[in-house]
Amino acid sequence: MSDNAKKRTLGNLLRLDDRVWVRIGTEKLWKRFVKAAEEEGFRLGKGSPLEAERDSVMVVHADKTITYPGINGHLGFARSEGPMTRVDYGAYTEGRDDFLLTLVTERRLVNTKRPAFVRSETVW
Repeated sequence: MSDNAKKRTLGNLLRLDDRVWVRIGTEKLWKRFVKAAEEEGFRLGKGSPLEAERDSVMVVHADKTITYPGINGHLGFARSEGPMTRVDYGAYTEGRDDFLLTLVTERRLVNTKRPAFVRSETVW
């Protein structure tokens, strides 16, 4: 793990915005995410993040809470509708610079190497 990756905490993500939408693509990343959340003192409702059901997207808040996005949140994340800061947790924890997911138009990739969704003329 690089020195840059060691400094990348959930708390540091909140320097970007007071609410950050986090894509968690694999079971391995999920385990890393909930462990980090627990160690940093984040809560999921009144419980521990370690007790959470796995989801591919979670929302991290400045008040040290984590929430599920729900179906509308998933759709908004996929379409980048509304003002939301979206990150790829895998890229973030690996210390990569392309962890911030950016809206892509006109079939050009911007700031990501792995498109996850195709909606009309927009590529993610």
